[in-house]
This record gives sequence, C-alpha cells and structure tokens, in this order.
Amino acid sequence: MEGANTLPLLLGRRRIAGSPIGGIGETQEVLDF
Repeated sequence: MEGANTLPLLLGRRRIAGSPIGGIGETQEVLDF
C-alpha cells in the first residue's frame, strides 16, 4: 500500500515543479521499474 501513497506524492512534486511532461516520464520509469 505504500507504493499507492508514493505515486501521488511524486506526481504532486512534479506538478509543483511545473514539468507535467517530465513528471509523466519519471512516473513511467517508476512504474516500469
């Protein structure tokens, strides 16, 4: 269940960074990993 809580945090940080494309790219890597 920790993984489910980690994804929102990562997405939130990416959104704050103002890089939606980069956020999606890193999210894909995390899911692929």
